[in-house]
Amino acid sequence: MGQNSEQTTTIIRPYQKKDWPAIYNLITDLQNHIA
Repeated sequence: MGQNSEQTTTIIRPYQKKDWPAIYNLITDLQNHIA
């Protein structure tokens, strides 16, 4: 999970803060599929 977390952080960085909620929803959806 550590490596995935680092990759996720790298993906989030370029986005605007206003877009974070949508990104968090996407990440949650991905985590649900992984789990």
